[in-house]
Amino acid sequence: KGEGIDIAKKYQVMCYPTLLYIDANGQLLHRQSGGLAPKEFIQLGTDAMNPAKQFEFYKKKYDSGNITSDEMADYVLMRGKTCLPVKDEMAEYFNTQSEADLTNSRNWSLLNECRMDISADSREFKYLIAHREDYEKLYRTEIVSEVIEDLYSFALRNYIKDKNTDGYNKLKDEILKKNFSFSEKMILNSDMSLYESTKD
Repeated sequence: KGEGIDIAKKYQVMCYPTLLYIDANGQLLHRQSGGLAPKEFIQLGTDAMNPAKQFEFYKKKYDSGNITSDEMADYVLMRGKTCLPVKDEMAEYFNTQSEADLTNSRNWSLLNECRMDISADSREFKYLIAHREDYEKLYRTEIVSEVIEDLYSFALRNYIKDKNTDGYNKLKDEILKKNFSFSEKMILNSDMSLYESTKD
């Protein structure tokens, strides 16, 4: 309501609740979205007071091109926690990573936290599917399965949204051939969504 609409547009607020830390000149310093426990809220405020941990610090380094791969990973995670799109930034970061690095904890955190922005055609997605057992040795099996299920689900939704029937059918066949525990239910729900999207 009121000025909130203009503020949301100015600072690209994509979801609620979103906490914005702004200086006296209206310059955004730090941001994060979602509910927080009291200790997390205090830590967020502490980070907002530290220039080296502020969202805007990482954004400026990224925009200037003067950013390390570790800093880029931190920036992607920060963007993900604000509901801002991270697909391009994440793809750029993963281009700095070798296949041997894809299973490390930092890269797993990116896959886990930003799963909505991973393309089904990406190297990272295909590597996760092909090396599922390697991930399950390092991380909880149920979480790995949940991430894989979500990645496929988001990919199918994006094909529906983009009206890419060929891409949808190709990915659908891949899911059915792999015979995941979630395959039939996912395809049923996705086919229903596809049908709804094509109705007049």
